Amino acid sequence: MSALLGRARNSIRRRAGVDRDGGFVAINTALGMSMLMVVICGTLQLALYAHATNVASGAADQALQEARTINGTAGSGQARGREFLAKAGPRSLTDASVQVNRGTEQVTVVVRGRFPSLVPGFTFPAVEAHSQGATERITR
Repeated sequence: MSALLGRARNSIRRRAGVDRDGGFVAINTALGMSMLMVVICGTLQLALYAHATNVASGAADQALQEARTINGTAGSGQARGREFLAKAGPRSLTDASVQVNRGTEQVTVVVRGRFPSLVPGFTFPAVEAHSQGATERITR
């Protein structure tokens, strides 16, 4: 008799649209949400990298523009690059360094730094930007 009631109950559930899924929906949802979070964090990490690259490139350009002038020096270019980094966001590029080499004909600037990581304990390679240009001089 109880087997007959069990079959009848299952038949009613199937007709009503209630069927046991064995927990697969919950597992699929948990796995799907985990993958979605990984994709979102990866996208945000890529955005942080792109922003840090742009900041480093801007600092290198500013340092180059200052150091290549007739009265410019490597020190003044370095100071302008650091000033740009401080204004553009000190947290977007950490441990930043600005190196300016000013020769008689060429100025080379290298800006290096690290960008923040969303994964605790994981550090990405440093961001590096180069800028190079001719030294301004008076010709007669």
